[in-house]
Formats: sequence, C-alpha cells, structure tokens
Amino acid sequence: MKVPLSKQTVGCILDEPRFSDLYFLIREEGQLYFSREDSLGKMDIIIVFDNIDDFTESSGSNILLECKTYKDRMIFVVWTLTDPENPLGFPIAFSMTDRVEREQFRRLIEQEQVWIHYLAIEEESLIHIFSEAYTLPQQEKEEWFQQVKALMDHNSSEQSKDDQEEPLIRSAMGVSEKLLLQEGIGYALDFTSLVNKYGVQQAEERLLESLLHALSSIKNHPSSGVRESTFLLWVEEKREWGKDGKEARLLTVYMSPPLTELLAVVHDQQMEENPISTALLSMPEFLVTVQGRPIEEGAFPIMEYNRGEVIHLELDEEFQERLSKLYDGPGEKNPYIGGKKSGEAETNNH
Repeated sequence: MKVPLSKQTVGCILDEPRFSDLYFLIREEGQLYFSREDSLGKMDIIIVFDNIDDFTESSGSNILLECKTYKDRMIFVVWTLTDPENPLGFPIAFSMTDRVEREQFRRLIEQEQVWIHYLAIEEESLIHIFSEAYTLPQQEKEEWFQQVKALMDHNSSEQSKDDQEEPLIRSAMGVSEKLLLQEGIGYALDFTSLVNKYGVQQAEERLLESLLHALSSIKNHPSSGVRESTFLLWVEEKREWGKDGKEARLLTVYMSPPLTELLAVVHDQQMEENPISTALLSMPEFLVTVQGRPIEEGAFPIMEYNRGEVIHLELDEEFQERLSKLYDGPGEKNPYIGGKKSGEAETNNH
C-alpha cells in the first residue's frame, strides 16, 4: 500500500521499501511531478527537485492552481511564480475516458485542501523537504466540473463507437516462442484489497478496463515506434493464508518486453509516458514493481498488443502444456504442471 506523506516524514530520507512507488516513478520512470493516491484515499501532488538547492531557490514562490483541457484530458497545473513574467508550470494529466483517472481527478478537486509535497534527490535517496496545503475555491471547482462534463459530452459518441467494436480473440497457441520468453516488468497489486472494495467480478472488470484503456492509449501513442510495437500482458496470482485465517491474494500484471526505451517520459508534455505503468501505478492497491521473465513466475498471457491490434488470448490445456515445456525457472516445481488451470487466470476472457 502507498504510505502517506505527512509532517512526520518532513525532513527525513524516505525509506525505499515503504515508499517503493515513489522511488520507482522517480528513479525508473523519470517522473518529477505527478498525483498520488495514498492508502488513506487522499489525493496529493508530488513535485520533485534535482536537489535541495533547487528547491531553496523556488521556496519563496507563490503558487497558483488551475485546470486546462487537452483532447480527452483534464490537465491540473501547479504554477510557481518565482518570476511572474516566466512562471514555471507542472502539468499533471487525468484522462476523462478512463474511469479510474476520472475518479481520481474528482476526488482531488473535491477535497477541502490539496496537499503539495516537495521532494529532492540526494545521493540516490529521496528527501521529503516540505509540504503545504491549498484550498480550492468552490467557484473554481464548479467551473472545472463543467469542463469535465463538456469533455465527456464531446467524446461520448466516439467512445460509444469504441465500445461497440468486437474484441479480437485468438488462440494463445499463435503467440511466438520468442515473445513468450521475453524479459518483462511486473506490477504487483494487493488484489485482496481490491476485492474487498468492489467484489471479485467488479474488481476484475475494473482492472481489465484499466488495461484496455492503457492499450488504447498505446494504439494512439504519439510515437510511431510505440504504436508499432508488440508485447504481451500476463497475470500471475499468489494466494496465502495468514495466521488469522484470512486469505491474502497478490496479483501481478506483467508486460513483456517492457519497451523501456520506447516508453520514455517527456516531462514537458507527459505525452510519452508508459500508459501501462500509469494505469497500474495510479491504483492505491499497487505494491511494488518486479523484473524478470513472466514465464519463470508461472504467469499466463491474457492479451497481446501487435502493431495496433489488441488481441484477447484464449488459453487451453494444450497451451498450458506448451508453457510447461518452455518453463525454465528456479526450483524443481513447474507451476504449469498440476497447479492452477489456465482458465483460472484472473481477468481472462471477460
């Protein structure tokens, strides 16, 4: 779970295991300003400086908050007015066609106060320098909600067309061996928490919807290299029972290959970000990222993105047997033999 930033963490180096989501976004993804929903459901803004001196130079700035529209997005902008003639803006985008991001934007501006947390990078560590809260005037909130409504009305007809498109469904046996053996990146989620919040069926549907929206963003990505890429999305679930008798479910979504070089972040636009990372890291149930080959973890591929096509993969016993022969992971136990059946993989064939 995402540990809240608070007055107790101000002036402290943030512990990497406890704040793994921040370290990943900043160190691996290169993001320097973004929104963050913590485990308490509070939406905050994070702004990162290269070092403490950079923050000190901006610490006397007045702050202005505003919202703008861009295509299907609401852009929440934090302006620092160190030089009123050349203000520095930090734009944070929320897609209004994505239910999760739309809900996050609503919660952000409905809060009585928006907290902005300032961090700095010092010797590979993150330091929480300062935090301040801003009250959003009710009139501005109402204007921003009107902008959201206008965006939704504008996109409703196009979204309806997208919803009517028949999904491509193909046998997983058609996936190449080379693609099945690729290295990837995994996003571990506290699936128990998601199920407790929404129930099993709705939890799976919300996760699948987020993934499909992210794939749609890749399909329409500004980079042709990203649009023409090919990769798999996998899922792997682990279930454990605690001493209290309660079941804990950990669900990991893998992307292989991770396309790290193609999906680099461009800070001045936030248009070249990794939509898969954005979708999963924004979930409050996100725990940690992992590296490795999904097939070595006993994961099952559920979708293939192939040069603009989103393909739902049908899994059967023949394909599970194929995975068992390709498996070359650690230990003697093959997770594809005598374990979870292929049809039990979460989010498959919805």
